[in-house]
Amino acid sequence: MEEEEIIEPEENTTDEARVNVDPKEIRNTAILIVGCTGAGKSTLGNWLLDENLFKTDFRMDSVTQVCQTISIRIDGRDFVLMDTPGIFDEVGNNEKHLPRIEQLVNLCTYGIQAIILVIDIKDYHNFERTVRIIKKFFGNGVTNHMIVAFSNVSKDQNETNRIESRLNSSMKEFLKTVQNRWIISPNPDVFKSDDEVVKRCMASIKDMILKFGNAYHLYNFNEARPQKYWLSQIFFIVIVSCISYAVGYYWHTLFDS
Repeated sequence: MEEEEIIEPEENTTDEARVNVDPKEIRNTAILIVGCTGAGKSTLGNWLLDENLFKTDFRMDSVTQVCQTISIRIDGRDFVLMDTPGIFDEVGNNEKHLPRIEQLVNLCTYGIQAIILVIDIKDYHNFERTVRIIKKFFGNGVTNHMIVAFSNVSKDQNETNRIESRLNSSMKEFLKTVQNRWIISPNPDVFKSDDEVVKRCMASIKDMILKFGNAYHLYNFNEARPQKYWLSQIFFIVIVSCISYAVGYYWHTLFDS
């Protein structure tokens, strides 16, 4: 394992956010929020920001139809927080949303510090399919960069931070693959941003984010789709070869004349 890059915090360590970050101008490591439609990805993003900057709705159709990016500062380190469209969305299906997420990931040239998978703790039906798609999309190594956030948890379980009785065997096994990095995303109908439950949960997930040593990079992403990657490389080589041949032919005919 490579040594973790040490980044000295700035004097102002207050968490800050800025809306409407142009994806083409991403200049910091990203934090990616993914998950099933209606799981509460945008809600978690707003908890992290301590502001309602991501659009949310409590219906089961996907509110986030396009990728949203907002800059955030955690303990003096700047990141780009990214909210993505939901998986298994009946309004805009995977064939529409996954390419958008892929385009966004390809813009993350500084890497992805953490991938936060938001899971509705009651949605047992979609859990395994969601995990399967995430692993196929990002590669099996994605679990080394992942944090799980459970939503739709009861008030008592939020307050005690104990959810073991709500997890099925598949969820418990999956948590082992991510080294038990999980938190609860509090219900905004029950808790406010200044509640101790929210502060504790957000402090916990921010600590996990900062502890990742190596970011998830584009080469990890490309390894998950080798056929597409190598086709792009072959296409690039062919284009370069054609240009080189054309230039060489031009100079050859120029000197011959």
